[in-house]
Amino acid sequence: MENIDTKFKSHDGRLTQYAISCGYTERKSTDTDKVQEEDLYTELRHIYGHYQVRQFDRRQNAPIFMVFSTSFENDDFERARALFDAQPGSLVA
Repeated sequence: MENIDTKFKSHDGRLTQYAISCGYTERKSTDTDKVQEEDLYTELRHIYGHYQVRQFDRRQNAPIFMVFSTSFENDDFERARALFDAQPGSLVA
């Protein structure tokens, strides 16, 4: 039987495809601690049968500005993860 932790987190601490498909969102931010004001942050999530990568810019006291939002078919997780990984920032909880 598979350990429940390995279903949701990979050996390097990242969310698995299964976890994201279950509704968890992986986030990264240019701020070192967490997603907050004055940062550029990116999300990888699964919604309505598609993987979605979205990026928001909250720098310079501007209102939240969506930089981009790209969707990938349900069988294209690797391309969604690659786009997410190519964005600046570090993973945040």
